[in-house]
Amino acid sequence: MALQGFISYAHDDRRLYDDLRPHLRGVERSCGITFWADTSLTAGTRWNDEIARRIQAAHVALLLMSYNAVGSDYICDIEIPAIERRRDDAGLLMIPVILNRCLWQHVCGAFQAVPMHAGHLLPVADWHPRDHGCHAVSEQIDRAIKAHFAPSPAP
Repeated sequence: MALQGFISYAHDDRRLYDDLRPHLRGVERSCGITFWADTSLTAGTRWNDEIARRIQAAHVALLLMSYNAVGSDYICDIEIPAIERRRDDAGLLMIPVILNRCLWQHVCGAFQAVPMHAGHLLPVADWHPRDHGCHAVSEQIDRAIKAHFAPSPAP
């Protein structure tokens, strides 16, 4: 089964998204997943409908959380509720990725977030170099996807 992934991010965080995206290519190969974000929208696409369709098809959702995302009405009022419905209906794996220090817990605080470092959550922007934070995110997402979609042991 080919897995589909959805990435939610605030457009003001495009530079952080662009830093993280190449690291997720290894996860795509390792886990057989294809991540989609609105950077793939083409001219003339009804973007709201396409985002809803991609969320509905997703097996994994990465929520790139930042003060920009927490402040986004579209992310908090449209995308995250749709992702939560998909999680409740179809068992979607929802992973908050903390980009910078923000009140992400008010949006999706019931879920374990990444990246973890030495047992503590350390936002990507606080890693030096930042590339190490992106690498940690990709490793932790890779493990989470493999664990979530591992075949159940035979009874």
